[in-house]
Amino acid sequence: MTRESGPMSSDIKMFLEHLTVERGLSRNTLLAYERDLIRYVLFLSKERSRSGFAQVAVEDVQKFLWSEKDRGLTASSIARELVAVRVLHRFLEAEGSIPEDVTRLVDTPKILKGLPESLSRPE
Repeated sequence: MTRESGPMSSDIKMFLEHLTVERGLSRNTLLAYERDLIRYVLFLSKERSRSGFAQVAVEDVQKFLWSEKDRGLTASSIARELVAVRVLHRFLEAEGSIPEDVTRLVDTPKILKGLPESLSRPE
């Protein structure tokens, strides 16, 4: 992470290394996680005055998701970001870096599915 330094950036760097070594995720997936998590950290530090993930509350995660909606992201993009945030918090809890994973209490945005196409008369 190049935009911020500090405990949260160190945690994300450790998390991305874990994803690379332990899970063998592709470069594109890692870059997507990094982009989403950079936005998350910037939001937490600038909008919520958090300096570490142990300070994050459920409301912080919810406000982040709402800010992303206000930014014009679709429900599927917000759901993808929430996956990155959840996996990070689970990792940090498993590592003992945070006392609990607050993302367990955050609802996934509802993704509306389009109506199925109707069949033509011959079909």
